[in-house]
Amino acid sequence: MLLNHSFEIIETAILLLIKTKG
Repeated sequence: MLLNHSFEIIETAILLLIKTKG
């Protein structure tokens, strides 16, 4: 499903943001 894939991308982006801030 496209929606599920999009959510996965958003989750990865959030993790990257946390890693960058940390």
